[in-house]
Amino acid sequence: MSSSPGADHYNLRKRVATPKKDTSASGVRIIGWEELEQHNTDKSCWIAIEDKVYDVTEWIPNHPGGKSAILQVGGREVTDLIKAYHVDACWRLRVKKMYIGDFDEKSCKYKKEGNAAFAQDIRDLTKKMENDGWYKQ
Repeated sequence: MSSSPGADHYNLRKRVATPKKDTSASGVRIIGWEELEQHNTDKSCWIAIEDKVYDVTEWIPNHPGGKSAILQVGGREVTDLIKAYHVDACWRLRVKKMYIGDFDEKSCKYKKEGNAAFAQDIRDLTKKMENDGWYKQ
């Protein structure tokens, strides 16, 4: 076994670097913005809600609003969206078992800086849903 720096983050069998998983003093996995935004596909889909990160990949085919509703926001901070479209008790109960770590406090600046663009995305999504007949009675 090598004693070189970072050797514990190298899988010798596969000969590929494995990402270092930062953890807090309490042992909770800390997930930064760069890692979060890499998980935006139907193979691996993560979202951040209220500074917690959830792996929602297995929920994609079961989401009542369709899989595209989740895939469009994969890899993003979605607190405002979740609260706008879901009853609080419902989403909290559902995502509890999907929790994988805390969103890095240093990454929270992106939430504030990105809110204007994200809000526009939500408006665009809502308009598309209206045009597609989602809100017709």
